[in-house]
Amino acid sequence: SISVTVTILQPLQCNLNPNGQWTAQAYEDVICWQHDVDGDHPIMLVVGILALFVPVAMFAKVFKLVRQFPSALKAEDTQFMRSYGFVFFRFRPHAHWYILVIMSRSVVVGLVPIIPDSFAQVYVLQIVFLVCLISCVYYQPWRIP
Repeated sequence: SISVTVTILQPLQCNLNPNGQWTAQAYEDVICWQHDVDGDHPIMLVVGILALFVPVAMFAKVFKLVRQFPSALKAEDTQFMRSYGFVFFRFRPHAHWYILVIMSRSVVVGLVPIIPDSFAQVYVLQIVFLVCLISCVYYQPWRIP
């Protein structure tokens, strides 16, 4: 999920050059934020935005499954558990929603390279991991064999 997000958002990762132009970090010959319609950057942005629908759709599906889990568990829906058990098997039943924390953390970590300031990147990562650590200690979501 992190690698997919980073790859999709590469067109937004631009560096300022000494000549004052912003160029794509992965493709230094592509000039960012150029108003030229024939440039490569607008095409990269459109493809990146369209590709962003894949992880968003996946997150929405998992969110829907998390909402359905309690009623499927109560109804003893074996078909649901066989089909989607891989989403929940790592967590205790009371913390079935913790997969959303894991997925959100992955998305935010994937968004961090867009931030141009290195200090801000480290600060955001520290906050994200601290919140995840605190939530993990508080809710204790993992199944212990």
